[in-house]
Parts: sequence; structure tokens; C-alpha cells
Amino acid sequence: MPDLDALAPNYRRAQQRWPEAPTLTKCHVALKACFDTNAHGLVEHVKSFIESVCLTIIGELREPMPSANPSTTDLLVAALNPLGLRNTRGASKLDKVLSGFNRLADALTEMRNDNGPVAHGKDAFLDALTVDYARAPAGADGSPR
Repeated sequence: MPDLDALAPNYRRAQQRWPEAPTLTKCHVALKACFDTNAHGLVEHVKSFIESVCLTIIGELREPMPSANPSTTDLLVAALNPLGLRNTRGASKLDKVLSGFNRLADALTEMRNDNGPVAHGKDAFLDALTVDYARAPAGADGSPR
């Protein structure tokens, strides 16, 4: 199995884009370590990484937070909106991509809530996810396959 940077290089690229963002760096290190070991908690790490990238973009562009307790999808929309990447409900081909990312964010949240071993105070000693199931969320970086 290739390493995370070979399989999904956009995680590394995002971390390198903002080397001064300590939380993003920590998320990348944790995601890579999780991927390289038994993948226990990988869904949570992917979700945290995506949220960290969104928060970094929002902060860099000095955009307001979408709410006091935004969902991953809220953060994604808030980060993409000032970049001119808006889902206009099918008006362009880009909308299909943006809609897919929104669905992915929602699905990661649902997966994390239902199956994530460390989500919402779940018992940290639950069995690790199967390798195929655990590695699937790593593809959420948007790298071409």
C-alpha cells in the first residue's frame, strides 16, 4: 500500500501551502501517522484536516465564521464562497464538483458519528475499522486517481 502522500498528495500540499498554521501541521502529522499505522480513527482525522483547512482559509481571508458551532459542510461553504466557488444548484459543471464536496463533508460527519472510534466520547477501545473501510476517507483530499 502506498503512503498517504503518494495516494492523496493534496493533504501534504495543503499543509505546505500554510506552513505557519500549527493546527493544520498537527492535523497532517496525525493523519499521516494514523494512515501509516492501523488507521484507527482515520475518519476523524480526515474530517479534522478538512475542517482545519477551511478554518485556515476563513482566517486568512478574514471571513466571518458561518455560525457559533458550524458543521463541516458550513465550514466548507464558508471557505469556498470568498474564493468564488459557489454552488449555484446545477448552473455550471463546477457545481457538480462543489455539490460532491458538500455531500462528502456530510457523509464524513455521518460516518464519524456512526462508526468513528473516538467520536463523541465513544469507547476508545472499539475494534479498528477494516483496512479498506478505514482508508477510503483518505481519498477525500480531491487528488485525481
